[in-house]
Amino acid sequence: VPLLALALNWTYVSDFYRISFSGAEDAQPRFRVATLNSHAFRMGNYEGVVRETAHFFNRRQADIVCLQEFVPASKYGLDSIAVDFGFLPHVYHPLDHRGISELTVFSRYPITDCGFIPFRDSDNSALWIDVTVDGRKLRVLTAHLQTTGVSSARGQLNRQSGNIEGQTAVLNSMSDR
Repeated sequence: VPLLALALNWTYVSDFYRISFSGAEDAQPRFRVATLNSHAFRMGNYEGVVRETAHFFNRRQADIVCLQEFVPASKYGLDSIAVDFGFLPHVYHPLDHRGISELTVFSRYPITDCGFIPFRDSDNSALWIDVTVDGRKLRVLTAHLQTTGVSSARGQLNRQSGNIEGQTAVLNSMSDR
């Protein structure tokens, strides 16, 4: 059954996994795009977390890094962070309607065009950049999407254990989301 499933979905699977029967590497150049919700680097010492994050992407030879919830600190701003991400010298960090940016892209390749896409009635947004790699124009899009809030609602549901009316209200709220 699993082999049949793979055979029926071969075009889909082959889009994600390259299998070389010749033993030789693909002639196409590798291009690595990585993305991370940085949670404003709140997981510890701000500077240390930024440096470790940059080091992580550098070790994996990322060509473009897209960061969501990217908020430079007042004492460790975008210029300092750009030094940590120096292996990706090109940066797009647009400001949204609130005058802040929570999306940033660092790129190994010069950014030839870019754009910011605010989402209506939301603090979330998206952005895109164009880069040229080996004579080919590539567009990279990154988005910070709104959570459904279902995870936090599960905790509310557990607290309503035994209370049918409370559970019904929480489930209705989850359904609306």
